[in-house]
Amino acid sequence: MAGKTEIANRTLIKLGQPRVSNIETDTSPAAITVNNLWSTVRDSLLQSYPWNFAIKRVALAPEGTNPIYGWDRQFLPPVDFLQLLDVKDDIEYLVEGGRILANGVTELYARYIARIEDTSLYPALFNEMLIITLAIEGCDRITQDKNLKTTLLAEQKMIAQRALGADAIENTPEDPPLDDWLRDRL
Repeated sequence: MAGKTEIANRTLIKLGQPRVSNIETDTSPAAITVNNLWSTVRDSLLQSYPWNFAIKRVALAPEGTNPIYGWDRQFLPPVDFLQLLDVKDDIEYLVEGGRILANGVTELYARYIARIEDTSLYPALFNEMLIITLAIEGCDRITQDKNLKTTLLAEQKMIAQRALGADAIENTPEDPPLDDWLRDRL
């Protein structure tokens, strides 16, 4: 799988820039820009869609202190937590102030989107999304080429369709919810 420097080099190539030997130590303005964008772009891309490779499950114990009002317990999310997807047993919950608040449970079972820093875990199409998104975010600063940015945005749409479709194939198909009209006719 691709490492950080390989992903960054593919980004630089899309922007018409020379390759680097190490994205974290290279001092060229383009490399510095891509390296500075890396964490923010990666995290926002991970958080933008429930990528199967980035979903984790966890059982959380409550913190020693309870919320002041409105909720029975509060739980500290894991350090790699980006976004809560759902909790077991359809309990009421709320993400607030860096905590997960819930009623009626002494242990919280949750699924969440995790910050995945190990690039060897990224599927190929996620890499493509990361590359194109880094290129779009860095385009103005590195190239000042509005036409290139427009081209990159169009390419991003095509890659996103392929990437999201490939990720969705790995899930059990969901039946659409029945509305009142359809339920009455069954």
